[in-house]
Amino acid sequence: MPGHTPIFSPFDKRAQYQNRRMTLLSEAARLFNSQGSGATTLKQVAATLDLTKTSLYYYVKTKLDLIYQCYSESCDYDFQLLEDCAALNAPGVAKVRQYILGSLLRWREIQAGRHPHVAILDSNDALPDAMREDIASRYQHNFNALTAIISGGIKDGSIAPCDPIYLAVAINGAVTWMPRWLSTLAETEIEAAARQTCELFLFGLASADGNYQFQALEFADSAMATPGSFDRSAQQQRKLDAFLNAGTQMFNSQGYDHTSLDAIAEMLGVTKGAFYYHIKSKPDLLRRCVEHTFELLEMLYTENNRSAGTGAQILERYCRHIFFIQNSAQGPLIRYNVMTRLPADEWQSMQPRVESIVAKLNRCVDDGIADGSLQSIDPDVFRRVIMGTTLSCLNISHWSQRSDSLAIQSRDYFSWLFNGLSAR
Repeated sequence: MPGHTPIFSPFDKRAQYQNRRMTLLSEAARLFNSQGSGATTLKQVAATLDLTKTSLYYYVKTKLDLIYQCYSESCDYDFQLLEDCAALNAPGVAKVRQYILGSLLRWREIQAGRHPHVAILDSNDALPDAMREDIASRYQHNFNALTAIISGGIKDGSIAPCDPIYLAVAINGAVTWMPRWLSTLAETEIEAAARQTCELFLFGLASADGNYQFQALEFADSAMATPGSFDRSAQQQRKLDAFLNAGTQMFNSQGYDHTSLDAIAEMLGVTKGAFYYHIKSKPDLLRRCVEHTFELLEMLYTENNRSAGTGAQILERYCRHIFFIQNSAQGPLIRYNVMTRLPADEWQSMQPRVESIVAKLNRCVDDGIADGSLQSIDPDVFRRVIMGTTLSCLNISHWSQRSDSLAIQSRDYFSWLFNGLSAR
């Protein structure tokens, strides 16, 4: 009869199986999010559910199969949310707002136990080809759906003219990254953070009411400079930079556990002996890659503060320069979740440096608020949004085949940050 809710039958074996499977995927997703899929074992997953490892094989074939199933569920949740947003009888800007809000408030429901844990899609490169391609296809489908919603908003006049692909990359970066922080907050704090994130995307951070004027910037790719034939120290540094850049790329795409030093040496076309002359071990490579990222971020702050300007202008230069590094021979920057795979004592010893870099970024915003060029914002929300969007712009050419300069692309990528995506 209409409105009748089916009663779960303890004799329905199919329902029992599906219920247990979803419990397994939820717990696995929680562990993957907290310690990484590479560091999580089937034995750990089984122990948290008070099961034997053997019993897990009734639901998954291998750990890679478990990762694949968790990622598939994540894609399915996003697909349903995007369908619901697209079906709203509302302007495009309202649909985008609902997508951001729904993506983030999901973590409030997870905290309260009203929604299963959802695996954050870090990297699927370690999966077998068929699984990896399926997840990539699902993600691309969802990405296209978000891009279509944005394009519809531009067409109906509710979203300011922009590159819909770049805006979709930025939004996905934020809603993918922020859950790492949201999962540590109370329910009421999650809602406040989610709503302020929506306000930031819709209206921007600049105090110019949608009329912030971007600077004419040019970036020099110093990494491409060729050292003199007899400058041995410069040549050695160039080789080391190549190892660090290649290592960072591999760590970002494969994760720490699935990164092979032999594969990096092969990728660079050097012998293992030449590689090990510079890098002692995988932990040594990771430590150096993390330090290299810190050096780049510190260099950016110093360089961008040499020129006069408002807080908004300094922040603009900083963000756009990061975009350049992420998409040029000077980068990329190593992902935060890879950094945390350092030995606990080493990672702890680096915290003062991490805090110093964060403080410098916050100083840009504080200066902008003080001089009136930026609006007030919760520093924790701002920091997480910036981290997510700067990480997601890595290899932007994967999403868009634009051929104009990276300086112009960086302006378009961060247009929402200063002027907001909402048409004024």
